[in-house]
Amino acid sequence: MRRLKLEDRIRLETLLKLPMSEMFGVMCISKKLPKIAELLNVSPSTIHREVKNRGFTYDNYDANKAHKHSIKKISLGNTHFIYNEEQKQLILSSIKTYSETKNWSPNALLLRFKIELPSTVKLPSLETIYQWVYEDGVSGLRTLHLSEV
Repeated sequence: MRRLKLEDRIRLETLLKLPMSEMFGVMCISKKLPKIAELLNVSPSTIHREVKNRGFTYDNYDANKAHKHSIKKISLGNTHFIYNEEQKQLILSSIKTYSETKNWSPNALLLRFKIELPSTVKLPSLETIYQWVYEDGVSGLRTLHLSEV
């Protein structure tokens, strides 16, 4: 999927506001989107995501605001929290303890952390935890199969 440029967004805004009944007859938005997508040479889902992810409806889409939002989102980048080894080992040891004593899965433990810890604490994703479990041979988790954890 290509990114929409400001020109694309302006065309989208214009096409969303046009009645289009002159070109295609009376149509609802579900019929209008594929036609607009064809004119802009993008997928209908691209238009849907563009409108909805920028906080607009089809009736109030604003190309300039949407473009500013997009630029801001792109500039923030994909920011990931990097855990140091101490934090990683603390989480892994908790998983090991809870999986042995209470038969908890990493998913159950992560959900428990989300309930008990303040929202300011950044928790790793479940995928990250499973990667750590897989990579970790020192703490003895290597002997546990993921189905047992």
